Amino acid sequence: MLNIFKFLKNSDKKEPDSLFKPVNPEPIPPRSPSFNEDSMSQQQMTHQIIEETPLNSSATIDELDRIAQERSDRLYNERQQRIHKFNPFELNIHNVDTSPLSSVERAFLKQMNGQSVENPTVNAYWIYEYSLDFEATMTRLIVNHYLQISDAFMELDFLTVIELKAILKQYNLGIAGKKKELIQRIKTNVSSEQLSATLNGQTKRYILTAKGTEVIADLPLSMTKNLELEDHCLDCIYKRRLNEAYRLVCKNELSKVIPRGIGMDWKQEYDKGLSDFKLQLYTAFLEQDEVNIPKILKTYENQLKACAILGDFFGVATSKSGDLFLRITDCNHISKSEVIPIMQEMQFKLATAIQEHTLDILKS
Repeated sequence: MLNIFKFLKNSDKKEPDSLFKPVNPEPIPPRSPSFNEDSMSQQQMTHQIIEETPLNSSATIDELDRIAQERSDRLYNERQQRIHKFNPFELNIHNVDTSPLSSVERAFLKQMNGQSVENPTVNAYWIYEYSLDFEATMTRLIVNHYLQISDAFMELDFLTVIELKAILKQYNLGIAGKKKELIQRIKTNVSSEQLSATLNGQTKRYILTAKGTEVIADLPLSMTKNLELEDHCLDCIYKRRLNEAYRLVCKNELSKVIPRGIGMDWKQEYDKGLSDFKLQLYTAFLEQDEVNIPKILKTYENQLKACAILGDFFGVATSKSGDLFLRITDCNHISKSEVIPIMQEMQFKLATAIQEHTLDILKS
């Protein structure tokens, strides 16, 4: 962890003066002139920025780079404005959703643990890929007691050994021992009020509660962070309802703030579904016996094939299909390195068949 505090030279004073100077959070980016947070949703604002920075209108590579950079900067600034606007000490607790957290919310909760309240790091994919509303989700996590704001004792875990020893010296306490022992010595001998004064407004953090720790304890790796969608799609694939599974993926893309795929018309894909060729290809792939599957994986042939097809629908790397397979089979005796080669072979066969069919169409 980076040392984010500056020590004062008089840290050995008997009186518990502050050892730390508060650090100002990262400056909030300047507000875009067209930004109106009260009247426009995050999705509307994102779409407006994209429309105002059309990449297909650039005549040169330099112009394309300039427009792409402008779009990136504006999207970043807009996102940061919304994140910095959230105040966890002034929550609107009315009509907060109390239902169990979705897998996406659980994954987000896990990432927010230990994040700075003043300047949290929120990956763009939460907003653009999973359409997560930062303010609404954070309110839900705090009000429902999954997250809490750190107190002085909680902050000790984020200090370095040097910083902990400086605190111990100020209170004439021993400085020998490992970090865990130093923290316990401070907790035993220094009151919360004294420690708060010593830390002098150190960075407040979001910390998991016992309830929050429990709900993320069994959160597995998978193809995406949306486990419910994955399971729904897999169920459709097992039942040979391939078009339904594909349309679920298309519908998910349509719900995103920024759908994946340059020039991809997901509304059109949703309306028409899989082509007759792809429908026949995937169906035959599911029904034929794969002779090259290792004995250790043969029992899970249906799951392997379903994961390969869903990976094709989502357009993810083979390793992600492997993560999904390990999640749904819970195979502790099988390693990912054993799954990846056969998954690569399956997805290569599907991709090759589709490519050859496309070339045949172009030739004719």
